[in-house]
Amino acid sequence: MTVIAALRLEGIPALIGDFLLTDQRKDLPHFPLPTRPDMSNPVGKPLPHRIHGMERKCLIINSRFAIGFTGHVPAAKLLFTELENKFGKKSEGPSLIQIDLALKKFKPEINRRKLDATIVGWTVRSRPRCFSWTAASDSKASPVNEAIVGSGATKFRASLSDSSHIGFSETVANAYERATLRGINIVGRVLSDELVSGHNLITGYGYGAEIALFTGTRFAFVPKIGYTFWNIRLDQNGLISLQSPSKICIYEDKGRYSLLEIIDSGNRYLAGLTPLHDNMGLILTEDDEPDMICPFYFIGIAAQDTRTGQMAMLRLGCMARDLSLFRIEHSGSGNKYFLHLNMEEVAGFLRRVFPDARWR
Repeated sequence: MTVIAALRLEGIPALIGDFLLTDQRKDLPHFPLPTRPDMSNPVGKPLPHRIHGMERKCLIINSRFAIGFTGHVPAAKLLFTELENKFGKKSEGPSLIQIDLALKKFKPEINRRKLDATIVGWTVRSRPRCFSWTAASDSKASPVNEAIVGSGATKFRASLSDSSHIGFSETVANAYERATLRGINIVGRVLSDELVSGHNLITGYGYGAEIALFTGTRFAFVPKIGYTFWNIRLDQNGLISLQSPSKICIYEDKGRYSLLEIIDSGNRYLAGLTPLHDNMGLILTEDDEPDMICPFYFIGIAAQDTRTGQMAMLRLGCMARDLSLFRIEHSGSGNKYFLHLNMEEVAGFLRRVFPDARWR
């Protein structure tokens, strides 16, 4: 179960894919997620699918060909391996006919084994072209305006049209940076849902996601993103009180694989996310932990008005160079940092929902 989206963000070709893997087994507990440590609690409402791990579902085959997969992992291993062998060293993306020719030989086996397999993505020759392919015997790679597929597609698509309480850094210089921040807000919402309610897990996607964008010459994953989540309360006079970040997530692209670290009350949980078709024998140590210095940040704020009980979630994307909103500094000891929010700026965002919100 998953969600993969091939679409344009601010006019730029983008690919977004989550990391969660699920199956139908009932005899084993969920793989432990630091975002939702209570999932295997027998008192809680059971999820429809068992979570059994996290892997990378998006793959940049070459600089002008990027794909994402939803379906059964054994099918992904066949298809990803073939596409990488066939087009990995090419300097341009394949045509849709070439994609069909490369993958059609696997359809009989995939269908015989009753596996699901859908690939969506972008191929660039003279111009970027969005496409969708499935393993159905009578299907072909088809051009589409956009493709959002997987068990979480409906919920994910709804989130794209929800622009409420979202902000952008004022230091954005071009469409690429704006597209990056738009993508970060989308992924930040996935993580916010998972931390606050876990509703995304019901439809089988989550543990964050990653974003690949076309720079004009090549596809590349956004290299590093810091996600911070804060709790704010408004007292009887509208005054804001701030708690330390409840959780911090650091994503970093490492080329063949990516890292996602969850920091919760000083405890650190580091995951190495390898491609569906290549686990790489990856073994991580403390030395692999990413630091918190990132070019992009997401600020998620869960705010509650104690007078009415009203809750609001604000999602703000910002650039590291935008010191007016967010600042990070090294503690002087190891891989530890201090995070600072400009609360006057935050109060301005909060007033969209709570008109009398004020910092002092």
